[in-house]
Amino acid sequence: MCNNTAGFLALSGRVALCAIFLSSALLNKIPNFMDVVAPMEKEGVPLPRIALVVTIALLIIGSIFIVIGYKARLGALMLLVFLTTATFYFHDFWNMDAESAHVQQIVIALCDRYLRLCLRTLPPQLTIP
Repeated sequence: MCNNTAGFLALSGRVALCAIFLSSALLNKIPNFMDVVAPMEKEGVPLPRIALVVTIALLIIGSIFIVIGYKARLGALMLLVFLTTATFYFHDFWNMDAESAHVQQIVIALCDRYLRLCLRTLPPQLTIP
């Protein structure tokens, strides 16, 4: 495969991986800030307004880092922090019936993808095969 094609495919993959997070921040969380804070308060998220500002920053900065390939490992870690926190508060599959819990496997798969992206640039002795 030529370098141009490989580069284009890599960029396309990074965009696809981050599109859901960028759109969530830019099209939902920012324009509907107070409407997003309400369920956060209901679920017991500490300091929900501050937590939402941090969430928006993690989503936007982490996605941009991954898409442009600059500090992609840090960007993946940012999205992983968001995903694990959101899973704890909003996707508590351990309290769901089997059918509902099955749907949450998508979130777990995304966590796996970002964790692997974080670990990919570590020295070989510390990476997951």
